[in-house]
Amino acid sequence: MFGRKQTKSGSAQIVPAPEPLSAMHHEERKPATATGCTVIARNTLFTGNIDMDGDIQIHGDVRGNVHVREGIIRVMPAGRVEGELCAPEIIIDGTVEGTCEAKSIDILEHGVLQGALRSISLSIRHGGVFIGQSEKLQQEDAPTRIVAFKSPGDNDEIRPARMEDETERQCLTSAV
Repeated sequence: MFGRKQTKSGSAQIVPAPEPLSAMHHEERKPATATGCTVIARNTLFTGNIDMDGDIQIHGDVRGNVHVREGIIRVMPAGRVEGELCAPEIIIDGTVEGTCEAKSIDILEHGVLQGALRSISLSIRHGGVFIGQSEKLQQEDAPTRIVAFKSPGDNDEIRPARMEDETERQCLTSAV
């Protein structure tokens, strides 16, 4: 009955047991890395500063600063942070009281940010709340294009001009 089948001749035939599910799907799993995802669970109070690489999901309460060098800070709907958040990307769907600094900050439907933010890109979805002060950061790695052109009356003196837009450069080059 368990693992053996009877053949017509009456001798027992051994049937191998199936592999456990964890062994069957072992090849499909990605190995854990040092830059994985850290989770602050619901009903957890963390007091202190967090300085890390990788992503962090905050479902509980954090009282302190969270600095992520390479990754995303996600404050989930039940999550609450009192302190400073700093990362390349911050997604707020819970409550944050303090300062946020990132290239991209998204405040989702259940998100509340009360404090200050500094970012290149800010998105607030319908239902999201932001109360405070914002400052737009400049992209650090945006290339500056320099084009030389002649101005009338400069006696062939060439002056550099900064071009922020491709259309503006095309207008000037077609006029020369």
